[in-house]
Amino acid sequence: AMQMAYLALFLFSLLPLISAIKLERGPGALPKFVPACQGINCLANETCCEDKKAGSICCVEETSICCPRGDGLPSRCCPRWMVCCDGGQYGCCDPSELIKKPQAGAVAYALFDEGDVEDGSSLWGFNIDLTAATKTQQKIPGFNDYGEITRLFTYNPVQNLFYLLRANYSNPGFDGKEPITLTTADPVKFTVADVPVTGATGLPTGFLYSYKLDVIIASTYRWENKQKVGYNFYHIDTKTGVAKLVSQSDFVSGKDNYEGWFDQISVDGSLVYRLGYQDVVNSIGLGLGITNITSAKAANQWYDNVGVSNGLRYMSLNIFEGDFISMAQDDDTNLSVVRWNLSGGAPKVLVALDDAHTPRFFGPIAEAVDYENAKYYTLVVHDGIIPIQTDRWALASVDLKSGQSYISPLYPWMLAGMDSVSGFGIPHPSTH
Repeated sequence: AMQMAYLALFLFSLLPLISAIKLERGPGALPKFVPACQGINCLANETCCEDKKAGSICCVEETSICCPRGDGLPSRCCPRWMVCCDGGQYGCCDPSELIKKPQAGAVAYALFDEGDVEDGSSLWGFNIDLTAATKTQQKIPGFNDYGEITRLFTYNPVQNLFYLLRANYSNPGFDGKEPITLTTADPVKFTVADVPVTGATGLPTGFLYSYKLDVIIASTYRWENKQKVGYNFYHIDTKTGVAKLVSQSDFVSGKDNYEGWFDQISVDGSLVYRLGYQDVVNSIGLGLGITNITSAKAANQWYDNVGVSNGLRYMSLNIFEGDFISMAQDDDTNLSVVRWNLSGGAPKVLVALDDAHTPRFFGPIAEAVDYENAKYYTLVVHDGIIPIQTDRWALASVDLKSGQSYISPLYPWMLAGMDSVSGFGIPHPSTH
């Protein structure tokens, strides 16, 4: 009850701030202002709490104090009966309350792309404690995101390395001849290395690392007479970048079925899966496409009416003990974890996650399965009181056997409105 009271008072202290952001404090609000606070006009009874990265805010002097930016937290207004801290729910702590920190546990590794870097390296390597939800990070020099968020890197759990395939579009024409670069990111040494891919060109429509085959399974469009006519499927060596063509597919009646845009592969690397609309352009026909790439000519099968269950729309695909594990979203953007299969059994909602969302505008969430301990982990977004400015990344865990779960903001805080996840993986026990 006391915590709720404190939170209510804290929220009350933010009301002038929220109205300032929404209404921009027009001239008719109150006649007396202090100098502009990074575009926000604070009232005479408010203090400018400066934050050049996340945006400055105004704190009511009578009821709140300004807590400056630090330890991953943005500048914020805390009630005067609390102190600025790097913990608590909003970076405000009551000295009379004892909050026990979780004990350290197994680790995962992640990559994040820093959103406000327009040139130079913007990639960061993260070490995330899966029990305490604590993190340490270091910048990885030498990676250029060209001022945009990246696709998700695929992860090698044995070598503890992340891989990204990118085509070079400085070649005019966009006709499938663009050279491909394989980027390897090391989240422990904080290094990146590029090698040219040989034997394959064009946009990598899908790529995932196969633990069983120790290669990257990748696909590109197949071109004839400067027209897309199907897909090429490759095995790419992670060290040399040499691509071996293993299978090809043709468009059906000249129409793209997007089988090369896969988002999961089978354990043995023989199948690739695409969850989504069959007609992507017109958003028609939710289902699952499964393509067999073990022969020279790929064989595709489409399963209709897959991807929606009890108002939940599946967003992702993971494989566990012959079933699929999917993150699913409802109409209010709330996220749940669902276990399902194609055998006709009813999908099972393992857990509805509390305050778990995708980024408000652009960017993915990321998932990883710990097969040794039958646990599913995902990086999601906690919505903040002030949209975007206080949204923060959180770690959720689900026991795939019992359904037990927890979710906690990453510590120290990390703003989801500024930084985009680029990769997430759990290392194989042999790498510990």
